[in-house]
Amino acid sequence: MTQRLSQQQVRDLIVDAPRRVVGERASAAPGPVHVAAAAVYLAFIGLVAGLFLRPELALPMVTFAGLLVAGLGFVAAWTRRAASRRSNAAWAAVGVTGMEL
Repeated sequence: MTQRLSQQQVRDLIVDAPRRVVGERASAAPGPVHVAAAAVYLAFIGLVAGLFLRPELALPMVTFAGLLVAGLGFVAAWTRRAASRRSNAAWAAVGVTGMEL
């Protein structure tokens, strides 16, 4: 299943790999739509937590809400970072030229 590759074989694999197209988000929806979707997700978690008022479900509901906020916050921060030209220039160069081993 595994095989040992030489550095030249690895370089050939990297050079022959398809290039990723750099563009906007996959979803062309405006930012407020994404914020509204996140609010709906949090409202659903709040609704479920309110309907099943059980002490045993407090920790899972807080965990779900925390993971949702952390995951969507990370994506929002990542897209804002990628949108800035200064920080994106180095990554654009890697996308064009590839990485040196």
